[in-house]
Amino acid sequence: TTPHPPDHTHRTTMAAQQVQNGAGGAAGALPAAGPAKLTGPTSPSRLHRAVGREVISIGVGQCGNQISTAFWRTVSDEHGIAPDGQYRGTRDVQLERANVYYHEAANGKYVPRAVLVDLEPGVVDAVKADAYGALFRPDNIVHGQSGAGNNWAKGHYTEGAELVDQVMDVVRKEVEACDALQGFQVSHSLGGGTGSGPGTLLIS
Repeated sequence: TTPHPPDHTHRTTMAAQQVQNGAGGAAGALPAAGPAKLTGPTSPSRLHRAVGREVISIGVGQCGNQISTAFWRTVSDEHGIAPDGQYRGTRDVQLERANVYYHEAANGKYVPRAVLVDLEPGVVDAVKADAYGALFRPDNIVHGQSGAGNNWAKGHYTEGAELVDQVMDVVRKEVEACDALQGFQVSHSLGGGTGSGPGTLLIS
């Protein structure tokens, strides 16, 4: 009788046969999978166009404008944008999504997509005097003179109603400057006069 080859030789022969079968495409073997490709409506370019990008921020009343000011301080710091609107960051990734919240002007200044609204000039004047006040477009700051006096009905039906058309015109211009608007970010209080009155009027 012919003696069996040693165990290590038998294992080596079987491994060689497996490699040969895999390389040569043995019957019933699955073809090697290539890199996955996204086509049709799920491709990255189509998805990029379909999903909205820009966000317009609207601050209404004292509470809303104070929140907006704090928000723009934080966002500007994250994106490396200085109080004068110029980029002072240290990483390219900081500008990767800056156009979601900012316009880039011809002089390289980044201008917030923001609208500031109040029924009296005191609060918006304080925003203008803030270190980041120069960021905002002056035409996007809309205010009245008399205020709402912590009265929701006055803010909603009288003083606010007189100002709402001017505010909506400013918002419309901001929307027209967007390529693919994602939505609005509205900051306002639920009590008082201006935040609740014109705030709910704008939302409606």
